Amino acid sequence: KGSAAPDSPAIAQQLPHSPRMGSSGSKKDSGEAAASPVGTFTVRMSPAFASAASGHPIAAAGTVVQDPAPAPPQPDVQQTLPQMTEAEQRQAQLSAVQAEGVRREHALAAAIDALHKREYMAPAQPMACKEEREAALECYKRFQSASSGDVVFACENAVRELDKCANLVRLAAVAKIVPGSLP
Repeated sequence: KGSAAPDSPAIAQQLPHSPRMGSSGSKKDSGEAAASPVGTFTVRMSPAFASAASGHPIAAAGTVVQDPAPAPPQPDVQQTLPQMTEAEQRQAQLSAVQAEGVRREHALAAAIDALHKREYMAPAQPMACKEEREAALECYKRFQSASSGDVVFACENAVRELDKCANLVRLAAVAKIVPGSLP
């Protein structure tokens, strides 16, 4: 039954060896017990019993059990980092916060520039009815001190030309609107 050799230290725990114990000489001969030296004995265990007793796997005789290599000890993070004083720690934190602030400031400036580039700019067009407008204003300036009836009579043609031009510009703008696009 799976008994191991007495010379296997992983299986049998040995004390001073008695050649008689476990041999035919240890059995009773003609009713008398064999005499064994006092204080010496050998204990043999099966591999299953030895594993259960020790908590470690033990192989049968003739096989080798290798324990997994222990993991190398992890260095303590606190010991590996140089010790910094409180002032140095605060200075390091302040530097990190300032660097983050500068990074965010650059990112914000880039976003603002991109927004300005995307912003709609109406195409530059010459002012419509500029001549008519200037003519009406010049007429009003010339007749500033005159009575209101004289101003109406003197500037009637300039105002009609400005009104005619403004209506044409308005109609042209309305014609550009796609029908159904406005609420």
